[in-house]
Parts: sequence; structure tokens; C-alpha cells
Amino acid sequence: MNSLILRRGVASLAFSRQASTNAAAPCLFRRPRAPRGITVKASKEPGPSGESDSVLAEAGRRAAAFWGELDNKQRVYTVVAGSALVLSLPQIIGVLLIPLERLLVGGLLAVEEAFALLILSSARLIALVGAVGLVLAGIYLFLFPKRSKD
Repeated sequence: MNSLILRRGVASLAFSRQASTNAAAPCLFRRPRAPRGITVKASKEPGPSGESDSVLAEAGRRAAAFWGELDNKQRVYTVVAGSALVLSLPQIIGVLLIPLERLLVGGLLAVEEAFALLILSSARLIALVGAVGLVLAGIYLFLFPKRSKD
């Protein structure tokens, strides 16, 4: 008699534990999924076939596994969003590249102008030193003429 009560008590505890875990799960027919993040890790260890797996092959396997976990609505959304991205990508690139190109060209023009000013200022300095040298040489030659020893 005591063993029967004990068995029923254990059975009711097991049932209540199972009911509490099932109540927490939204769907009884699905198994819980792992996180869906796709991470690519480069491993230099040999794979199951004995040779080293490439990063691209590993990414392909992970993408295939990720695609296999998606239901039909998620697959349709992924295909539609990818198609929209492919169709709008030229406009997006154009909108983003024009200001980027203007910024890059503007920066290059500013650097070119700075170098030109530096070269021009150094050329002016060299020309000024040369002019002062010519004036001093002229003053020396005309004020102190060379006398012949005859």
C-alpha cells in the first residue's frame, strides 16, 4: 500500500514537471532551435575527411544548415528581401558613391593646393634669395671694380 502511494506520488511529480515544461513551450510539436547566427570560423584542423576545410566551404555548410532551419514564410521573406536588395543596390551605390567621391576628390584637391602653396612659397623664397644674391653681386662688381695690376 505504501509503495503504491509512493509510486503515484513520484508519477504525479513527474507529470507535473512534464506539464510545466510543456506549458512554457509555445508549441509541443517543435523541438527548440539553436540560435540562428551564422558565424564563420577558420579552422586549421583537418575535417572529417582528413583534409583541411576551407573557410568558404564551412560558410556554405553553415548557410545551408541555416536555410534548412527556416520555415516557408521566412524563406519567402528572405528571397523577396534579397531580390529587392539586388534590384535597388545600383541606386543605393550611386547615392552613396557620389558624395563619397566628392569628399575624396575634395580632399585630394585640398592636399594638392597645400602642396602647390608649399612649392610656390619655397620657389618664392628661392627666387628672393637669388635676387638678393644678384643684387649683392652687382653691388660688389660695380662698387668695387677690379683693378688691373699694370
